Amino acid sequence: MAETYKNARLAITNSEQTIYTNGSGGAGIIVSLIITNIDGASDDTVTVKVRDSSASADTEIASTMTVPADSRLDVVGDSTKVFLENGDSIKITGGAASGDLIALASILEIT
Repeated sequence: MAETYKNARLAITNSEQTIYTNGSGGAGIIVSLIITNIDGASDDTVTVKVRDSSASADTEIASTMTVPADSRLDVVGDSTKVFLENGDSIKITGGAASGDLIALASILEIT
């Protein structure tokens, strides 16, 4: 088994965007997913979904959660991990179009 560590970054807007799709042919493990609000004055909200490609279904793991100004939200981290099969993905939508929310995902791919 080969292990590859990756990072994925996304400037979040109010349009749904994919931050990562597992195309490794094996498992993709989201080790951490951090959403940071770089705006010094305004709160924003974020929704994060896992797309199960084999079931053609989305599951929200964070729904319109508030990210305060100059703060961060740990969606996946110490006590939770998200396992993705080949073709599964993580999608993110912000409340504002500004791009003041930044997402950083740390991923372990096992093939």
